[in-house]
Amino acid sequence: MLREHVKKLKAYSVEQPAHRIKLNQNESPYDLPAELKNKVIEKIRDLNWNRYASPFADSLRRAIAKKEDWDPEGVLLQNGSNSLINIIVTATAIRGKLMTVAPSFSLYAMEGKIFENRVIEIPLDPEDFSLPLKSFLQKLKKEKPSVVFLANPNAPTGNLFPEEELLQIVKARKETIVVVDEAYYPFSKKTMRPHLKDYENLVILRTFSKAFSAAGIRLGYLLAAPSLARELRKVMRPFCINLFQEAVGQVMLDHPGYVSDVVNQIVREREMLFNELKKIPGTISYPSQANYILFRVANASKTYTSLLDQGVLVRPMHGKGIENCLRVTIGTPEENRLFLQALSKP
Repeated sequence: MLREHVKKLKAYSVEQPAHRIKLNQNESPYDLPAELKNKVIEKIRDLNWNRYASPFADSLRRAIAKKEDWDPEGVLLQNGSNSLINIIVTATAIRGKLMTVAPSFSLYAMEGKIFENRVIEIPLDPEDFSLPLKSFLQKLKKEKPSVVFLANPNAPTGNLFPEEELLQIVKARKETIVVVDEAYYPFSKKTMRPHLKDYENLVILRTFSKAFSAAGIRLGYLLAAPSLARELRKVMRPFCINLFQEAVGQVMLDHPGYVSDVVNQIVREREMLFNELKKIPGTISYPSQANYILFRVANASKTYTSLLDQGVLVRPMHGKGIENCLRVTIGTPEENRLFLQALSKP
């Protein structure tokens, strides 16, 4: 009944034990204010719910294109950037080769393996998680993968890869699609967007889940050359964006000031948290340009359990290079204070 290959795979999972403070999934700690929620309700109240929405959310797609100063034909929307990753792999790499770095967002490798690809993972520098550009380019030219996935800022490490290094990867092999996942771009303000017009093999992913405080809505978008986006659309399922999602997206785009205020608050708290973590004996924290911080302790399992016993849920890390590491999402000032208090407890 099932492919033998599928039986060998592991399903994606996130531990969600009982907790008081949730700092494990890089969500915004701030829910949308009632004013914006009411604007969404007003938008959908007068729509015909008995009719299908646009197959590819054309109205929101045009609004995003205007915001990004890009051709609407080069914008694709899905219910979360996870779905866009699936679409890209579906279109490019089946029983082929997919390349990424390690550690990084686990879904890249997971999607690659679902389609029986050989997943090539280049280890990041163990000291600062920088990109070993020379070895990466050598492997890229030798293996000739169909697609490369790079998160920038990288997840879960939080560091940025230099723009020039990413450009060298894009230029190295025009037959390879290079996907730069900019889920955390609002917190770093660094983007590959200016280079889209020059490289048809460059794809940028964005999401409403982080800075836009809309993780529960599930909404992500892709920017690419119109010629490439038209090909990717061929493997997209239509009607994946419903009326409610489209309304939320429109309202958020209409209120950039709210997003900017949230981002500024999170960045301030991130810098505070990073500096305070450095003061805790036995803790090594890594600089971050995202809305989370990776830190290393002597015994991550023990520290995780201790935090959870005090009601604080963080994310345990697994994999080469991030042994004994935990990742904490930047919360509200009070949540961050309680996290530091719990972590400092003997």
